[in-house]
Amino acid sequence: MSVRIGEKPVSRNRDSVTAETREYFVAGTTSADVVLAEVFTHSPSVLLTLAATLWRKSLEISLKWEAPDYCSVTVPYAVKSREDENPEEGSFTWGFDSTGGTVNIKAGEHIATYGDGPADGHNGAIGVHGDEVDGTEVVIPAGKFNVSFTHPKGQLTLARAFQLIEATGSVNDGTFFTKPKGSFLFLGAAGDDGSDAPATVSYQFAYSKNLQNKIIGGITVIEKEGWDVAWIKFKDADVAGGKPIKPPEYISVERVYERISFPSTFGFG
Repeated sequence: MSVRIGEKPVSRNRDSVTAETREYFVAGTTSADVVLAEVFTHSPSVLLTLAATLWRKSLEISLKWEAPDYCSVTVPYAVKSREDENPEEGSFTWGFDSTGGTVNIKAGEHIATYGDGPADGHNGAIGVHGDEVDGTEVVIPAGKFNVSFTHPKGQLTLARAFQLIEATGSVNDGTFFTKPKGSFLFLGAAGDDGSDAPATVSYQFAYSKNLQNKIIGGITVIEKEGWDVAWIKFKDADVAGGKPIKPPEYISVERVYERISFPSTFGFG
């Protein structure tokens, strides 16, 4: 039987801004050592919250066997105190760049038309000429996060390096750095061999805000995750006087990046 691990539904309990616990299950083994190895591998070492950085308290993890091959695990997190002598988590720093990103917007909110044109004929379509809609480049809420994390000895192996390479270009499938699924894109990592010593890895992520109930060209986009792609289909229509227009017909949202668990992949978040 293969060993399985997962986070229990509604498992997260925030005791205060400086402490949190998470509940996991490990099935398919009767060994406490295997259970702990799975927990250390798949639970994040660090949680970055809006109020504080919380570290996994490895010596305080508790196991509860509910069947011979099924164990419940409680993992506590708290701010690191000066008395904390456990070096397992390593060190953790982060920085950000909020200069934003750009995207080509094909339609917006129509304000006015001057001269010999339809008052609202294009319904917000931008740069219409003939059958083409050019759109325009606009700045959107976006940013980059750079995380420097020191992994314990033996974690950054060659297999681990390939795992990070293959995760590049993936998007978070759950909460990461307090933000919802779909908002962070993993751009890549750089580091050195940590098979026999602690190793520091630099991780880079891009953030893009999720959209909900956003009106674009008169059409309400109910939901678009940050790194999904939305595109507009325009239609041909006429107004009084025979002036051709190209109002938006519908908006389609497409998924182009794979979703993965960031905390279990990177060990923080």
